[in-house]
Amino acid sequence: MSPSRGEAPSTWCSNLEGILGRAEFTDGWHELAVTCLRAASGWAPKLSTPGESFCIVRQSPRLLRWHAEVGTFPLGSAQEADPAVASLAEVLDGVARDDAPELFAKHSRLRFEVGNVISRDFTDHKAQGYTSTVHRDLDETAVGNLARRGASVFLNFWVPFSPIVSDHLGICLPSSVDLPAQVGAFKGLTGDRTALRWDKGQRWVMAADLKPGDVLIWQSDAVYHANLAPPSHEGDQEGVTEAALRRKSVDLRLWYFGTAAADR
Repeated sequence: MSPSRGEAPSTWCSNLEGILGRAEFTDGWHELAVTCLRAASGWAPKLSTPGESFCIVRQSPRLLRWHAEVGTFPLGSAQEADPAVASLAEVLDGVARDDAPELFAKHSRLRFEVGNVISRDFTDHKAQGYTSTVHRDLDETAVGNLARRGASVFLNFWVPFSPIVSDHLGICLPSSVDLPAQVGAFKGLTGDRTALRWDKGQRWVMAADLKPGDVLIWQSDAVYHANLAPPSHEGDQEGVTEAALRRKSVDLRLWYFGTAAADR
């Protein structure tokens, strides 16, 4: 099984053979074929549109220094005011400006605010169930409200705190989702319960071989994503190895406010 809407260039991606994992949609669990990003640092142009862009930054000197100097992070909490969060946000903003000149050529004067912080600690069993649900963290109403406040760019940073060998973050390319036809409500979620119905045309990507010092960056107003559970996973822990529960990561969103330099 392979993505049905075309392949990314071989210099950037290689389609994984077989089934990488499963995720839970509104109509139940589905097996997914996923395009794996294996490149060194850089943007994935063939996976990008004007409203969505994806970038892998590997072994960033800025981020490596942060890991060495800070060392710890409030995993299991989402306290935007925590000093570790503030320092990480500053570092990630610098990484984006250094490694994403295509994006910031017109937005160099923008200032950022920390939108939200979502940390995952898979050393126990607590995070597994919810994160395997295909969901989003920002809905259309929130995007509209932020835009009226002057937010013009939304950047998401996925930062691993341990080598990622399982429980990878899978991202559904927004251009492959038919809105609103494939959107549905998921009864198990609170707050924004908007989830996704599975469709064979949806394209999923993940970044391979991530470790501390790396970061996956994507620009999108609201992107559907999920933890890719092992193929045998059915919502419980049967068949899940200890190694599959060791992933620690942080998803940090920055909202950028201001006027593009080119418009002045």
